[in-house]
Amino acid sequence: MLVSSAWVSGPRFHLDINEALLGVIDELYAGALDHTRLSAGLGSAARLIGASGGLAYTVYRGEDTIRFGAFTNIDLEALREMGPGTLRSMTQFVQQVPLGQVRSTASIWPIEDMKKSDVYNDILKKIDVMHGAVGLAIRNADCIGGVTLNRSERAGPFSNDQLAALQVLVPHFRNVLQIVNAMGSLALLQQSLAATLDRLSDGVVLADKQGKVLHLNRAAERMLSSNDGLSIRGGRLSAQILEEQHLLYRLIGQAASNQGTDSLERGGTCAISRPSGAPAWVALATPCDNAVALGIAPASPTCIVLIRDRSRRDESGSSQLQRLYGLTNQELKVAIRIAEGHGISEVAKELGLSSLTVRNHLQRVFAKTGVTRQAELARLVANLAI
Repeated sequence: MLVSSAWVSGPRFHLDINEALLGVIDELYAGALDHTRLSAGLGSAARLIGASGGLAYTVYRGEDTIRFGAFTNIDLEALREMGPGTLRSMTQFVQQVPLGQVRSTASIWPIEDMKKSDVYNDILKKIDVMHGAVGLAIRNADCIGGVTLNRSERAGPFSNDQLAALQVLVPHFRNVLQIVNAMGSLALLQQSLAATLDRLSDGVVLADKQGKVLHLNRAAERMLSSNDGLSIRGGRLSAQILEEQHLLYRLIGQAASNQGTDSLERGGTCAISRPSGAPAWVALATPCDNAVALGIAPASPTCIVLIRDRSRRDESGSSQLQRLYGLTNQELKVAIRIAEGHGISEVAKELGLSSLTVRNHLQRVFAKTGVTRQAELARLVANLAI
């Protein structure tokens, strides 16, 4: 029995194409985390469909620049010559493609019309681009994103099979561009939050569930570099005095734990002695975990430790506390000392009051501020002092 060569070559051809597509898709997703690999994946996509080069991009509405772009075999100097008007025209042109679909440029911009345009004569002709395939991957209220692959006049237009291969890739370009955009937003947010933390006068330490330090703001770096009772040993925040270190570890462990305990009952405040003789550091351990995030990112911060330098304490926080909640001078003194981790008997001795009187003052502070626990009061005072 004879088997036609067409039947034999057909499945083999499709198998080769499918294998190549899987390879390109793998490169594209790897490029979501490494943009240099995204350009490599784009290059593989271009070779797969016989393109000379191309770009994947995101353009935000109201902006005249490409916010994000990956390029392969493209003359970037020529692209940089595009003015805002040219980019807006190209963006409007791309949006004629249905979302999620691929079109040849000639189907929405006839070749003869293109040859008469400034875009062609000023940009495309210089980089030897005549034919194109456009896939619109993203179109929403914020931005549009897609992929454009190009060919020269000598190479001729893309075939239907080549356009179909690019059509398979468009959903993956959509996913990759969305990942890149989301990660870019998270990176900007992370930078903003880090800059905000660095402006605080209190030290901020982020630790994971094992107590390993993941991030320090500048104030914490300055405090710990002094090696004055607090330091980092074995990657963990540690106190110089063993008893205080055990207490600090216990509070961090409570704050980092998510075993069926209300977050307000986790953590607490302790004082850390300073060999220099300066007033003790006040350390407040409080939770910052998210059970869902921990499932996919076990190194995520689960605990925040705020470190207050009492020798540099800003009295504006005390003033705000008194003004906002109408505390008497005595109530304010009790509130500040309790928030710093001192016990009732210790506060009574320091202020020359009976323990019963201090307890009564504390109950009135709780009633006025709306908190019910020492840890909550410590957080309130710390927030007002920031």
